[in-house]
Amino acid sequence: MDASVPFRIKQLIMCTFLIISTKAVAVIPVTDGASIAQTASEYLQTATRWKEQVQQYEQDYKNQMQQLAAQTGITDIAQLVNQTQDAYGSLKDIEGYLSNPQAILSSGYDALTPELKSTYQSYHLDNLCNQYKDDKQLKNCQGKIVINALRQVRNEKAMNQVEQHYSKIQEIADKMVKAQTQKESTDYQNALQVQLALLQADKTAIDIQQNNDTQIQALQSDQKENSFHERLKKEMNSATFDKSWGAN
Repeated sequence: MDASVPFRIKQLIMCTFLIISTKAVAVIPVTDGASIAQTASEYLQTATRWKEQVQQYEQDYKNQMQQLAAQTGITDIAQLVNQTQDAYGSLKDIEGYLSNPQAILSSGYDALTPELKSTYQSYHLDNLCNQYKDDKQLKNCQGKIVINALRQVRNEKAMNQVEQHYSKIQEIADKMVKAQTQKESTDYQNALQVQLALLQADKTAIDIQQNNDTQIQALQSDQKENSFHERLKKEMNSATFDKSWGAN
């Protein structure tokens, strides 16, 4: 994810808010309870549809968590993810680290803070890549573990954010149905529009993350292949041949 993504997401929130605003009912007479209920229901249906689309990723995240557990051999993988989350903080911070996967793959565990590096060592993760004698392959192996752990933290935070916005939409929709005045009804509509814009931004951000994950996986494969070719070339260059071979 490049540096312009947060700005694009802010733009998306504003655009979504404007689109929703233009489609919303300008003023619903407070006496028209049926129209108020219908409008609230439509907002909620839209939010539910977006949430369901996001939830399709949840199974992918669970599969990734299982893969990380299999890769590391850690039974309590959730604890490692939680400790990683404590070290890196906000969703924005984590996305910042993941925006430069090349640096992580090149640095391996050296990309971690000293405290988190010590944590990984306590799980014996520093032993998982010892089969690689080539330094680049070693760092690439370590970097994959770091990236996968960070992705789990990011995924969990992103899904929690979706849940929070969706719950807020449900809460506002319930209050809107019970509105007693025209102003109260209009205020709830405006609040729903804001929350829908935020939820749409959540979904778009997760779509971008999915695309970035695909690019990271391709980068990991390229890094491994490049390391293999470099090692093969080095071995070929260092090989000693019998110059008399083939002479008559």
